[in-house]
Amino acid sequence: SDRIITDLMGYARLVEGRVERVTIAEILEQSLAIALPPGAGFSIRVHLDIPPALPVLLGQRGHFMEIFTNLLVNAREAMGQNGEIWITARSAPDYAIQVTVRDSGPGIPAEVMGRIWESYFTTKDRGTGLGLTIVKHTSEMYGGRVRVESDSGTGATFTITLPARTLMRLR
Repeated sequence: SDRIITDLMGYARLVEGRVERVTIAEILEQSLAIALPPGAGFSIRVHLDIPPALPVLLGQRGHFMEIFTNLLVNAREAMGQNGEIWITARSAPDYAIQVTVRDSGPGIPAEVMGRIWESYFTTKDRGTGLGLTIVKHTSEMYGGRVRVESDSGTGATFTITLPARTLMRLR
């Protein structure tokens, strides 16, 4: 049932927006503005390392923003009002872009690591349990992949690899 719901969420979003060429720098800047709005009082330092000459992504801007906004909101919520986020973007093999989002939060406990991609699974008091499901599903819809590394107490690192020469894949 989780897979059906996740697939339906993805298909419902296919009709929204239009396919366009977007840069990862644009997407990350817009996602940061949503996740950490100026004037909201967060004392979170963000370190950006995004070279200017990366391939352009082809897809729906909203899909890409959803991936990174969800990751950044999760990082912010994990750290509370203070902490650091490091965002790095690089070219990857096969004309792809690799983006790493690392935070200084408490990390993901080993006992829940295997469940973080499940729909409706959350460790938050007010979470929906859909953020990381959407990250994974949307990345894979574009032929990408997601990897996570975390040790309790040392923060979490999410690495998203997105091909720059592909359109959405329908199952």
